[in-house]
Amino acid sequence: MYIKWFMVCMGVFLLTSQSMANSLELTKKIEFGINKKYATLHGFVEGFEKTNYRFYANKGDAVEVVFNSNKANFKLYSPFKTSSDGAFFIRNIDGNNYKGKMKKSGIYTIQIYLPYDEARKNIKSLYTFRIDIKPK
Repeated sequence: MYIKWFMVCMGVFLLTSQSMANSLELTKKIEFGINKKYATLHGFVEGFEKTNYRFYANKGDAVEVVFNSNKANFKLYSPFKTSSDGAFFIRNIDGNNYKGKMKKSGIYTIQIYLPYDEARKNIKSLYTFRIDIKPK
């Protein structure tokens, strides 16, 4: 009886660890230069990986994100929001780039990922984006 229970637990563990390995999520802080509120970043995503870039913006700041990639997409999350809460901007729905005023002060997240069809093929995609914050 214990051997069967152990085997079931090991199977669940192996399935969970395999899916966790396929959905790696990295988090990076956007470093702006001294007296600058803009930055250009680049990288790549592969498979089900996600890269989160975090930045601080004040309420009323104008933020522009110009994104370039053949396959990757990005989402923009409000402070204290996560992927389970939903993004307020999704590239493949709302357009290639984001431009707007922030509704509250806090740490915002830009999440870069591959669409499901590309991710399941384990495609690798390069991306570049520029973020520009103009104080109110």
